[in-house]
Amino acid sequence: LRVHLDASTFTLLISTHSRFELLSEQLSYYSASPMISTIVVTWHNMNIKAPPDARVNGTYIRFESPTTDSLNNRFQPLAYITTEAVFILDDIKLHLQDMHNMFAAWKENKQNLVGASPRWVDGGSSEPGSGGRASAPHNLAYLTQSELRSLILSIVAAEFNCEDIGMNFVVNAARSSANPPGADAAPLFVRPLHRIGDFGKMGDTGLHQKKSHTTARTDCLNQMNRAFWQATGQTGLLHAGRLGFLSERGAMCR
Repeated sequence: LRVHLDASTFTLLISTHSRFELLSEQLSYYSASPMISTIVVTWHNMNIKAPPDARVNGTYIRFESPTTDSLNNRFQPLAYITTEAVFILDDIKLHLQDMHNMFAAWKENKQNLVGASPRWVDGGSSEPGSGGRASAPHNLAYLTQSELRSLILSIVAAEFNCEDIGMNFVVNAARSSANPPGADAAPLFVRPLHRIGDFGKMGDTGLHQKKSHTTARTDCLNQMNRAFWQATGQTGLLHAGRLGFLSERGAMCR
């Protein structure tokens, strides 16, 4: 059964655990956009029951309560998503103008990830830099549940903090197999016009503040690059020069 997906608006998916004040601000701010038809909140706090579904500024707010506290939950297929594009966000605040610009760019490149702040890897060091937001396609969740599942998701599950890197490999594989040789499967960077508020880097308890953060993500990147090469025969994301990949912390996909 082929389901018609709306291409004129997009779904915003927000992951949250305990930053409830920020979540309230996000819901109030993003629900005012006419381009966001539904906001799905993935509720990761296992000790507090998620609020009931509601409407804010006429926008439907839906709370998804997974059975585990895992960053991978943002990629679970949700049958009630009815838009072609899904924008993935967590503890950041992105200006609506920048989000709308990314949506416009994505509509011209529907098979690519589109984001507003890339993470860079130097060709020699393979160390992910700072920043990172992205946009992905609606069917990305189904790709992560099927193609490269045993390779990419096993690494994501073991390392905990690499789901955004895995997302880039999965999309790259899907794009590369569908396109003629030489076609660009890389994610697209849309430079933001406004400053991005990253609440994940505030305080001393966030994931980004841990000393092992960069080391763990570098290991993930190297593992996934090898796994990707073994599965597809391609060199994956690592190649000469600088590599840019997009984080799920602000991502649009199809």
